[in-house]
Amino acid sequence: MENDAIELCIVKGNINHNIYDSIVIDSLVGTEDDCMAALALPHFFSSADDCIHFIELQNKPLITQRIHEELIKNTCTSYNFSPKLLSTHENVMTAINWSLNDLGISIMPYSATKLISTLIDGDKLVVKKLIDPKISSKTYLIWKRNHNLSPVSTKFIQEMKERLIPH
Repeated sequence: MENDAIELCIVKGNINHNIYDSIVIDSLVGTEDDCMAALALPHFFSSADDCIHFIELQNKPLITQRIHEELIKNTCTSYNFSPKLLSTHENVMTAINWSLNDLGISIMPYSATKLISTLIDGDKLVVKKLIDPKISSKTYLIWKRNHNLSPVSTKFIQEMKERLIPH
C-alpha cells in the first residue's frame, strides 16, 4: 500500500487513522466479538479457568504481534504495571511458535488461536480469553486517505458499506 502496489487491504488491529480511511468489517468476516486471548503452555497459568484476568499477566513474559503492542501496553498501564514484553512479531504464527517453545504467553485475537491446531504439538497450548477488562481487536478494510482509487476499489468499498447497514 505504501508503494501504491495495492489500493485496499484487510487488516486486523490498530491502524493509523491519519494515513488511512477505513471501515470496520468484523460483522462481515464473522469476528464481531473477537476478544483478545492468552496462549501458552499450562505452567504459565495458575488456574484451570477458561478465562484470565488481565492483571494476572503482570510479571509474565509476553509475546504479541506488533499491531497489538500499543493496546497491550495501554491496558497494562491502566492496571498500573509495565508489560514484560519478551518479543513482538509481525506474524501471529511466530508468536504461537514462541509460546509452543515455552518462551512466554502470546496475546492475540481469539480467532487467531484456532491456528494452533495446524501445528505439531499445538494441542499442548492452553487458550484463555482475556477478561477484566475484555479487550478486542477490530478487522478493517483500509485505503490511503486522499488517494484517487480505481472505480473497482471505489465500488468494492461502497458494496462493503451497504452490507454493513442493517436492512
